[in-house]
Amino acid sequence: MAKAQGAADIYLRKGALLTVATSLVDGARSDERGVWTGLTTDDFDAACRLQGADAPDSALGADLRCALVESRIGVPAPDAWATKGMDGEKPELDARLAAAFGLPGPAKLYAGMLSCYASWSLGEVLLIPTKRRRGGRFEGFQPAWQDQHPDVIVAFAASDAELGAAIRTCLRNCL
Repeated sequence: MAKAQGAADIYLRKGALLTVATSLVDGARSDERGVWTGLTTDDFDAACRLQGADAPDSALGADLRCALVESRIGVPAPDAWATKGMDGEKPELDARLAAAFGLPGPAKLYAGMLSCYASWSLGEVLLIPTKRRRGGRFEGFQPAWQDQHPDVIVAFAASDAELGAAIRTCLRNCL
């Protein structure tokens, strides 16, 4: 995979779609999926864009384009990782996501949620569907399942409506 220029996480939960600009942790390689995180944005609230799931594709695509352009590379690892590690649970992220969705806390945050990951590189946006695992976290599909849950690729120069339609297609490929 070529060096990513930007990344974002997209969450669909009970009629609301949240797009979050993410950042690459300092010293991490951009070809590793687990190093992009919403925790490292300077202002998490500003990195979030919330739309109704019935918003026009053009609005969803515009949100994704902005998030990809605003993501950063080479930011310091958040303090929360000092005790849990990069692959551990991220309670701070759960709390921030819950607040972005207007929930009082993260207890039922992942109930019914779908998520996909977006990466921008070499003029293309790659949207990767995920599946829920126990505890509400998301992970990519294993190669044997990939044919049934394909990634979606769209040109970064595509219209906002085309980017939004690609988001909807990718979310349909999620479990």
